Amino acid sequence: MPVEKVRESFVKFNAAFAEECRKQSSWVVTDPKLRDEIKGAIGSKLLAKYGGFYEMNRVGLESVIRYEPENVEGYLCNILYGVGDSGSVSSHSSSSAASSSRGNSRR
Repeated sequence: MPVEKVRESFVKFNAAFAEECRKQSSWVVTDPKLRDEIKGAIGSKLLAKYGGFYEMNRVGLESVIRYEPENVEGYLCNILYGVGDSGSVSSHSSSSAASSSRGNSRR
């Protein structure tokens, strides 16, 4: 695949993934088991496809790659809880940090 096509694919993935995470962060699945099953199904399919594409095409395009495969799963942690429309998938890192600091204060 030509470099420009690969670059375009990464840019499109970045935009689509950010938008879907933003939308699905406002969706609610109240059953924890079902929510985990849905996220697992999404994650396994997404990571299988994106992970392979990423590994084959990442060299030289680091400047346009916003999501590494290991980070994609982390972003999926925020979906289906109904936490609202934050407008950004970057809330994962701040909410993880907040959870970690809350967890540490209980010890």
